[in-house]
Amino acid sequence: MDKRPYGLRFKILLVFIVVVCVVAALGYLLTQAPSSDGVSVVHAKDLIRQGAVVVDLSSQREYEAGHIEGALNVVYDGCFPCFEEVVATYSKEQCFLLYQHAGHELSQSVCLEMKAVGYTNVSYLIGGYEQWIHKF
Repeated sequence: MDKRPYGLRFKILLVFIVVVCVVAALGYLLTQAPSSDGVSVVHAKDLIRQGAVVVDLSSQREYEAGHIEGALNVVYDGCFPCFEEVVATYSKEQCFLLYQHAGHELSQSVCLEMKAVGYTNVSYLIGGYEQWIHKF
């Protein structure tokens, strides 16, 4: 009779559970954690003071309900070339701050698209306009 406290099946099951938990945690962190391009409200205010072009990606109705002073409302409908036509009037080195009404998934995605086509100084507001009004 085996006098070991744990059998081989138990050890395999335990290793499997640990691996699944680690993979799930990494997957969550990779999809939820903002990239290094995300900025806080305090940092966003600094960027604005330094002359960043502020772009509100919200719908027209959300923009009219409230927006960061001086922000351009460029409704993003999933067509990056259409969006780029609007921002193409600025240099690719210009500092941009993107945000949306709530959250930051869309602005984070557009930020990555802008960087992919050569814009070098693009950030997005973590939490969007809702975070902005919550902090100030």
